[in-house]
Amino acid sequence: MRVELQQIRKSYPLPGGDGTVAALDGVDLVIESGTLCILKGPSGSGKTTLLSVISGLSRPTSGSVLLDGTVVRNPLDRQRGMVAHGFQEAVFIPELTVVENLLLPALRCGDRLAVDRGERLLEAFGLGEMFDVPPAALSGGEKRRLNLARSLFLPPRLLLIDEPAAYLDDGWQVKAMEMIIREVRDARATLVMATHTPLPGDEGFRHILMHKGKVIDDGTSDY
Repeated sequence: MRVELQQIRKSYPLPGGDGTVAALDGVDLVIESGTLCILKGPSGSGKTTLLSVISGLSRPTSGSVLLDGTVVRNPLDRQRGMVAHGFQEAVFIPELTVVENLLLPALRCGDRLAVDRGERLLEAFGLGEMFDVPPAALSGGEKRRLNLARSLFLPPRLLLIDEPAAYLDDGWQVKAMEMIIREVRDARATLVMATHTPLPGDEGFRHILMHKGKVIDDGTSDY
């Protein structure tokens, strides 16, 4: 999926109504279909806000988001199952089990034949013994792994992930990054990921550096 951002600005009001602060300040960016794009920059540079705007979870103050050349005006414009996101704060339905929380996106999209894939992903993320437990029984790292598995469950055309290795121990940081890259490449999907974690190899990634809501450097490396 091709992503195009045209003069994206996102501002938030300051406490007390005394002006606004700009989280994104005129971002122009084109990410071609199939690109593996890594967002870098210090905390507060706008990476998470940019991912939220692309996903539709946050509406820009001004500017346009285009997916495959079509201007997106609200979150419902994004095709179900085509755009997936994994953000740092995982939200699960407490009344459902681990596997039911994973399968829920497929049921919403009318795909009831993906149980095998769901079970494979849970096994790959070290959750094979926890299919039938509630999310509350998981540790913080296990919840994070479940959130990553859920984002990969329906192979999307565009995957947006914010710090996938956050809250994972050292062993799982490497494994999680490897699985994300492998699944995205197998699906020939577009990836936009904010991370400070070393990547499994450094070939084929486009690195975008952000600072104070702006893109200040945009480099590429070829496959």
